[in-house]
Amino acid sequence: MAFRILCAFAPLGVLAVFTPQGERAPECVIQVPETAVVKSTDVGIALHHDNGTVEHYETPAHCHTDSVALRMAHKGQPNQWIDEAGYTYNTGFSKMTGYNNIPDAPAREPGQVFYFLGMENIRGGGPVNILQPVLSYSGGEWTANSWACCPRNITTTGPSIGPAKEGDRMYGSMIRTDDSTWSIVTQFNGQTSPLRAQVGPYTYTWAVATMEDYGVSSCSQLPTKPVKFDTIELYDPQGSIVHPSWKPSGQTMCNGRTTIVDENTVTIQHGSSPSPPTPPSPPSPPGDCKCAGVTNPSGEGGSDCKSLYDGEPYCYVKTGTCADGQSSGQMPDYEWSHTACGAQLGLSMMSVPISV
Repeated sequence: MAFRILCAFAPLGVLAVFTPQGERAPECVIQVPETAVVKSTDVGIALHHDNGTVEHYETPAHCHTDSVALRMAHKGQPNQWIDEAGYTYNTGFSKMTGYNNIPDAPAREPGQVFYFLGMENIRGGGPVNILQPVLSYSGGEWTANSWACCPRNITTTGPSIGPAKEGDRMYGSMIRTDDSTWSIVTQFNGQTSPLRAQVGPYTYTWAVATMEDYGVSSCSQLPTKPVKFDTIELYDPQGSIVHPSWKPSGQTMCNGRTTIVDENTVTIQHGSSPSPPTPPSPPSPPGDCKCAGVTNPSGEGGSDCKSLYDGEPYCYVKTGTCADGQSSGQMPDYEWSHTACGAQLGLSMMSVPISV
């Protein structure tokens, strides 16, 4: 089967596209359909579709030597990450989730502005990869994608969703589904950009909340209202909550500043408009949190919610659709959830177990 290049980020005649990792040639960026898992090969990547078909793509030589590839090889962060709050946890993470508001639109068009939560395997073995659910402003509108950079030096991204408007709320998650594969999910307004990427059995040790820009030469090309990342949650490999001590960047251009409100809340702002209020109780992800109708080899975890863990019913769900979703050793293509059964049975199931 001939591989179909799915990148839709470069208008005809444009020699480079903006990604959350830096500018790249269009052929170094592949958009992945939700029906496929990205896996590395000896010479590039392969898309393993749910219907059993596989598409192969060989990495072009120049994608191994562009500025993004060289920066990743030297374990450096993209040089346009203007504002950020970072936290290092050497044990590594298995999951990161959070929300953010959609801010006001810039008065003047920038090249591209990105806001995102992300994780990297800095000093965690292997080539550095970045996992990101990303909000983006370009072309007069807010859109979003899930990103994973860069298996075999290819930037991969899920389908684009949007547009969103000021005041909307975005959810993002990065969840390890097996030793080498992560599920990245970005959602707002009932739309989802999923990405399943095999990026290696490495330890993801660094979490970050970031603003990044390209083609900005004036303060009027940035939002004036803050982006508030809230309800940020980090989990260790055993599924226990990690309590981060975020390290913010200093003041930047256009009175840019990163504020640590608490361990679950970070704001990034350029300008002086007031911060949006945080909802008193965060909603579940906008995805459809419900039982998937599958069972494990022992016949457990079905949508009848008769299976119990720690005395509470659970079922298997599609990855990234439930806020309490946990990776499953027996069902690597799914997560399992108490909340889905709670909704189905009219109960409140809030405890988060370790593993099933």
